[in-house]
This record gives sequence, structure tokens and C-alpha cells, in this order.
Amino acid sequence: MSSRKAAQPAGNLKDRYTDEFFDRHNRNGMRDVSALRFLERFDEVYKSALALPDVLRLHHVCCADYVAAMANKRGDDPDDDPRYAHRRKAAARI
Repeated sequence: MSSRKAAQPAGNLKDRYTDEFFDRHNRNGMRDVSALRFLERFDEVYKSALALPDVLRLHHVCCADYVAAMANKRGDDPDDDPRYAHRRKAAARI
């Protein structure tokens, strides 16, 4: 019989991405423009992605979900945010 311990699963199978984790690590205190150096490459990949069926609709749905999450975190109604309405309408049109 081996004296080695059995390997433990990563994180002991605990969901560490809780509301507390999100509150602690979701910080946007500084403007970060470092991604702009990839703008030319991004445009190429973005055009390729939009060629896939339903990707643009999914993009608008994800943006709406993100706006709703921000509103919910503030205790606001997402339906009162014009960005949410815009994204939902854009997704419905596609």
C-alpha cells in the first residue's frame, strides 16, 4: 500500500465564486486602456465572430444581462435603465 495521500480536488469542490468573492474582487477604480493595443487584431476576430449564426443576438443578450446585474447590485430595476431596454430590443430585432 502506498504512503502517498490521495490527491484532493482543486478548491475541495467548493464554489468560491460567491457574492462575497464578487464584492471583494470586482474593483474598477482605475481606467485601463491597455487592451486598446489589440484593437486591430480585435476588429479582425470580431468580424469573424459576427459571421457565426446568432452571435450578434447573443452579444446583445449578454450585454443586457450585464446591465441587469449591475442594476440589481445597486438595488435598481433594470427596466429603468435605457441601456437594458436598448440591448433587449436589439436582441429581439435579430
